[in-house]
Amino acid sequence: MTELTKTIIAVVIALALVGLVYATRPAPVTSESFNDQGELFFPEFTDPGSAASLEVLGWDEQSASLIPFKVELTGGRWTIPSHHGYPADAATTMGAAASALIGLAKEVVVTDSAAEHQAMGVLDPEAAAAPLSGRGTRVTFRDAQGAELASLIVGREWDESASTGSRKFFVRLPGSNRVYATEFEETFSTDFSSWIETDLLDLGSAQIDRIVVDAYSVDETAGQKISSERLTITRSGDASATNMWTVLAEPAGETFDGEQIDGQRINSVIQTLRQLELKGVRPKPARLVSFFRGESAQVTQSDFIDLVSKGFFLTQNGAFAANEGEIRFHVGDGVLYTLYFGEILVGSGREISSGLTEDAGDDAPGTATASAASEELETRYIFVRVALDESLVPEPEAPLAEDGSEGPPAQDSEAYQQALADREQTLATSRGRVAELAARFADWYYVIDASAFEGLRPSADEVVKAEEPQPAAPGSEQPEPSPAGEPG
Repeated sequence: MTELTKTIIAVVIALALVGLVYATRPAPVTSESFNDQGELFFPEFTDPGSAASLEVLGWDEQSASLIPFKVELTGGRWTIPSHHGYPADAATTMGAAASALIGLAKEVVVTDSAAEHQAMGVLDPEAAAAPLSGRGTRVTFRDAQGAELASLIVGREWDESASTGSRKFFVRLPGSNRVYATEFEETFSTDFSSWIETDLLDLGSAQIDRIVVDAYSVDETAGQKISSERLTITRSGDASATNMWTVLAEPAGETFDGEQIDGQRINSVIQTLRQLELKGVRPKPARLVSFFRGESAQVTQSDFIDLVSKGFFLTQNGAFAANEGEIRFHVGDGVLYTLYFGEILVGSGREISSGLTEDAGDDAPGTATASAASEELETRYIFVRVALDESLVPEPEAPLAEDGSEGPPAQDSEAYQQALADREQTLATSRGRVAELAARFADWYYVIDASAFEGLRPSADEVVKAEEPQPAAPGSEQPEPSPAGEPG
């Protein structure tokens, strides 16, 4: 082989190698890595009204547990399956939550490396083999047929959020390694209270005219109420009066009013009623619901056991009672509320809100399904009933004719008839209100904070001021007695 031939062969080999290197070169990073930046995550999801369910699966690192939560549209109303189908005040909340994903853009591509998912907090919370830290919150919307509308794993806040002038979070699509940073409001809570009307009694601005604090106890063996202190607190003046309450303390039968009354303590009771916050719910057995609605004449043994387990009883004479007494209060439109105080309950998270600590089928190897770890809260069961007391809306006084006349003046009769019509209108409105409240309260035992319970049980000593010692009259001081054994 000549030198020329050798040279030609070498050149051909070199050119071939160059061609091979060019053919196998990496694709340009900028065009491939950021080819979807700025696009929408869910371009087909445009109508928040199409969402019929929202599933939020959170993760609590402290207890290494899943926190499942779901809101769904059932029979035309929003309910919370994880809390016994309790009604959710979700129309506005669901719209806000769905809108957070509608139009959501892939603002910044951060990484395609799965190795960085833990640091960004976007690991799938349900992944069996995932580390116990760094798991995100998975949010999934579905339509009425169960088809997925949108699903996203939300992680930690992006460290560079401050420099961009808006809060951005790491997010990724389930099944994809790519992580983005994007701006949106956090509206995906697994907290029961975020999805319900927590104002239990919904009193609004209704004026409370009378309060009866009945602090009896129950002899469970004998099935009898044991009377104790009862306070009847009655409004005796308008709201602008300095001392507008009268208090009857029983069994002593003493009545107190004016400067004897601690108005601040009574006002604190009213404030607690207005702000009574719902912490949890438990369903009543269906037959028990029918019994209290007057649709059934008796309850079964299992129903009675359920009632007693919450601290509520039917006495031998058929009366309803609670082991920590009750409070009754009247509002100006004739509605009578009764709150019965039952058994104490200590727990945290879903133990309090639903009584559930584990959902069948949710467990995955290496994980536990439980309530979020938090400081334990002392709470108490209550049973709420409402009724209409027409005597609380007094009838107008009929006008009397003057002596010798055929009847009262026409204007008095007209005023009287108008007053009667006004009273009937008030009662009609109150009947509707009672029916609405009764339907709301009928199916549920409620759980409230123990501090609220204490606030609703004032004693006579708290409501009635102690008498201040009167100063001795001038010149009436008596000499102190001499020590024993010494002459006076």
